[in-house]
Amino acid sequence: MGISRYLENEDFSQQYNFFQRVKLHGETDYKWFYSVCKMFSVPENSVTAQKLVVLSNPLEGVGVTISKVNQLLDENIYIKNNYRVFATLTKSEKRIIALLVHGKSSRDIAEELSLSIHTVSTHRKNIIRKTQCTTFAALLKFAMAFEVY
Repeated sequence: MGISRYLENEDFSQQYNFFQRVKLHGETDYKWFYSVCKMFSVPENSVTAQKLVVLSNPLEGVGVTISKVNQLLDENIYIKNNYRVFATLTKSEKRIIALLVHGKSSRDIAEELSLSIHTVSTHRKNIIRKTQCTTFAALLKFAMAFEVY
């Protein structure tokens, strides 16, 4: 249930709780807040007005948890941005990425898959072209994000 549905329901007995990332004025990084919304009905003159109170508390001091949540969010964004690239990889290219991640050389891969070293070299070039991973660390990050290992 999103906050808009909470507001539409006009159920004054309920509150709405959520986590949010906020960039405070003058800050460069986002911070996590736990927020609570509560609607009230308040008599004003001859009508009843609906008021919304929002309390937000920063979640500082829970660094490890916040760090993990940020890591998951970043990984989710990475996967979202690279899924189409992953989908273009052939089964052979994915297999070669997995073997590279395990420290296999092109010669080892050629022997294990019964391919020529030239074929493995071509696959590696195609992998680099498709993924734009020009370093082993970038390829490792890609492989871990898509669980190709």
